[in-house]
Amino acid sequence: MKVDIVIAACKACDVIVECIDSVLKNTDLTKNTLLLINDNLLDSSLVSLFERIKSNNKGLNIVVLNNETSIGFSGAVNRGMMYSDNDVLLLNAGTIVTSRWLEKIQDCAYKKGGIATVSPLANNIMTCSMSSFLEKDVLLENGSFDEYANIVERCSLDLSSEIPVACGSCMYIRKEAINVVGYFDEKTFGNRIGAVYDFCYRCTQLGYRHLLCDNTFVYEKKLLLLHGDKEKLSDEDLQILKEKYSESIADVSMFCQNDIVKIICENVKFSVDIHRRPNVLMIVHTYQDPPIGNVGGTSIHVYDLSKRLSAYYNIHVLYYNDVDNKYKLVSYVNGTKTTTDLETREKHAAQRLYCDSFQKLIDNIIALFNIKLIHIHHLKDMYLDMFYVAEARGIPVVYSAHDYFALCPNFNLLDADNKSCHQNDGRNCLKCVERKNGQAGEHVLVWQNEFHRCLKHTQLVVAPSNSVREIFLSFYRDLNIKIIEHGCNGCNACGASIEKVGNDKGKFNIAFIGGISEIKGLRYLEELIDLVANTDVCIHLIGETKKAKYRVSRKNYIYHGQYDRNDLPRLLRQNNIHLACLLSIVAETFSYVLSETLLAGIPVITFDIGATAERTRKIDAGWIMPLGCTTNDLFNKILQIKVDTQGYQQKVDNIVKYQKHAKSVEYMADEYKMHYSRLLKLYPVDVPASEGIGKIVYFMTSRRRFLFTSIPNLVEAFDIFKSGDDSADVYNQYHSLKNIVVKGGVSFKVAYAEVKSFKNKTKNRKLGNKLIMKLIWYRIVWRPLLKFVSC
Repeated sequence: MKVDIVIAACKACDVIVECIDSVLKNTDLTKNTLLLINDNLLDSSLVSLFERIKSNNKGLNIVVLNNETSIGFSGAVNRGMMYSDNDVLLLNAGTIVTSRWLEKIQDCAYKKGGIATVSPLANNIMTCSMSSFLEKDVLLENGSFDEYANIVERCSLDLSSEIPVACGSCMYIRKEAINVVGYFDEKTFGNRIGAVYDFCYRCTQLGYRHLLCDNTFVYEKKLLLLHGDKEKLSDEDLQILKEKYSESIADVSMFCQNDIVKIICENVKFSVDIHRRPNVLMIVHTYQDPPIGNVGGTSIHVYDLSKRLSAYYNIHVLYYNDVDNKYKLVSYVNGTKTTTDLETREKHAAQRLYCDSFQKLIDNIIALFNIKLIHIHHLKDMYLDMFYVAEARGIPVVYSAHDYFALCPNFNLLDADNKSCHQNDGRNCLKCVERKNGQAGEHVLVWQNEFHRCLKHTQLVVAPSNSVREIFLSFYRDLNIKIIEHGCNGCNACGASIEKVGNDKGKFNIAFIGGISEIKGLRYLEELIDLVANTDVCIHLIGETKKAKYRVSRKNYIYHGQYDRNDLPRLLRQNNIHLACLLSIVAETFSYVLSETLLAGIPVITFDIGATAERTRKIDAGWIMPLGCTTNDLFNKILQIKVDTQGYQQKVDNIVKYQKHAKSVEYMADEYKMHYSRLLKLYPVDVPASEGIGKIVYFMTSRRRFLFTSIPNLVEAFDIFKSGDDSADVYNQYHSLKNIVVKGGVSFKVAYAEVKSFKNKTKNRKLGNKLIMKLIWYRIVWRPLLKFVSC
C-alpha cells in the first residue's frame, strides 16, 4: 500500500536537507511518494533545493508543491492530505528518519482495527508521559541515528500501545480516517499545536484509535512545523479543547500514569545504557551485594571487582541461588543495580559438565546484554558450555582460580581420608573419587580432560597466589597462568595490644575468624576450648560454626556469631585480640581473612600449606606450624607466643611495614581493567541479536528489577508485576535477615534499620512482625543472658 510522505517547509530551516536525505536513504520512493510543500518561502536556496532533489532523483516519486501565499502549518499539511489519495505521513522538516521506519510504522497501522494514526518513539514527543524518556543527549557516543534505531527495534516489546494524541512531528494517518474525520482545523488553531490535538480528539470521538509504534525511532533535531517552535498547548488552545473534548482531556491525564508506556521507555533507556559501554559477564557460584556475614572469599572478590570496574564497564554477575533453585543475574549499569530472575536449574543425580538449556541461557544473555568479555570465577552449579559459546562468538574469556574445582570435583583437594592431596605426586584420583563421591573413578579423568581443554583455549588464566599457580601446573603443565593478588580495603589498622602480652592480669585473646568447618580447623577449635578452660588464654569465635554447642559461650570461650565484613576491625579492637588462628587444613588460594587480620595489625598462626602460609612467610607476619600437628603442639606454641614479647613485637612491626604497601582493591581493579582493555582490543566482538530469545523487560518497581520474557508471556509477566507477587523473594530476604542481621554480629542499630526496611517494603506483615520479635529476643534478651552466664 502506497504512502505519501508530506514535508512542509513553513519557515527557513537549515536542517531540512538532512531530513530529506534521510528519507531518500531509508524509504522506497518507487512505491511511495515524497511530497515537498514550500509554504511561499521566498528563500531561493530552498526553491532550488526542492527542484534539484526532484531532478536528481527522476526515478523516484517526488512531488513539489509551491503555495502562492503562506497558509501556515495546518494549511500546508491540509493541502498535502487533499492532494493525496493514499495514507499520509506528516513529517517535521527537522526530523531524521531511520532504517525501515516507514515499513514498521505502516505495519503497526494495520495491526489492529479502527486505527487513525501511528507515531514512532522519538526524542521529543509532546504526549506528557513520554516527555522525559528520550532526551536529546541519549544518543550513543560516536554512534549514528541508525545504530540507536537498531537498539530500539531489538529491545522493542512490540506492544503497539494506544496513546491519546499522536506526535505531530512524525504522524502516520490512514486515508480512511481522513475521509471520515476531515482535515486539521486551521481556522481555529492556525499555526499552533492545538490543531494536532483537535484532529486526534475528533478521531477518538468517532471510535478511532492512535497507536505508539514502539519498535521505530526517529530523531527530531529541531521542531520547525509549529509557530514559535513550541510543542506545548497555549492556554487559549487548552481552554478550547477542554470545552470541546473534556473526556479526551481526562484520557490524556490517565495516560500520563500508564505503566505499560513507562516500561517501554525504561526498557529503551536500559538497552541504550547497555550499548554505551562494553559489557562484562562474571560467572560465580554464589553472590551477595553487599557481602554480609561469613561470605566466601570468591563472592567478596567478585563484589569488590564489580563495584570498582562498573565505573568503566557494564558488569553482569551470573550466579545460582540454591534457595529457589534459579539462576540470577545482577547487573550494574549506569549507576543502578538490577536483578534478573532467570530459569530454574536442571537437577541431575550426578555432576555433569554440559547442559543444553544452560548453553542456551548463556547464549541468550550474551545476545541480550551485548556481552564483550566473560570472566569466570567459579563453575559450581554451572557448566562448561559457556567456554564453547564464547569461542563460537569470538568472545575472550578470563578464568580466575579461586579454588581447585577445575582440577577435581572435590574442589578443596581433600582425599577420601580428609587429607590434602595437593602435593601428593602419587595421588590416585580414580580410587579417591570412587570412595568419596560414590562415582566411577574414570569420572575424574573425564572431568580433568574437559576442563584442561577449556582452559587451554582461555585467553587469560589468573591465580591469586604462586601456590595456586604451582598446584594448577602440576595438573595442567601447558597453561600460561598470570598471578594477580586480590586487594583488600576497609580495615583500619588497630594493632594488637602489645602491653598486655604476658601480663598476668589480662587475658591472651586468640580468635578463630569466619565460617569454621572441618576443613577450616573445627577440630582444633573444639580441642583448644577444653585446653584453655583453666588458663589465661581466651578463645573468641568471630564467625559461625554448624555445631550448635559451639554457638554458646563458656569459660574462656566467647562466641560472637556472624559479623559484617566492615565491622571486623571494631570486633578485633574491642576484644583486644592478640593472635588470629587461621587453621585451614586445605591449600587456601588467597584468604581474605588473612588480609583483614593483617590490616588490623594482628599476627597469625597457621599451617604450612597453600597461600596462607606463603603470604604469612613472605612478610614474616606470624607462626607457621606443620600440617597435621596435634592440638597440644598448637597450644604449646600459643603459650610460647604469649610469653615471647620480643618475638611477638617483631611480627607486629613486620605487619606495620606491610600495611604501608598493602594492595588495595582499587589497585587490583586497575590491573584487571588493563587486561580487560587489552583483550577487548584483541577480540572485538559484534554480538548479533538472536531470534526467538525474547526481550528485556525492565520493570520500574521499588526493587528496580527486570525480567526475561518472550512477547507471548508479556501480559502474564506484567500481571505479576502489577500484583506484586514476590513471595519467593520475600521469604529469601526474611531468611537472610534472620540469620545475618538478627543472629549475626552487626550492631543493633544496623540490624534494626534492616528489619525496619524489610517490614516497610514487604506486604507480608506477618513476616515483618516475626522478624522484629526475633530481633528483640536475640539481641535484648537471649544474647545478654548468655554473656551473663559465661561470666
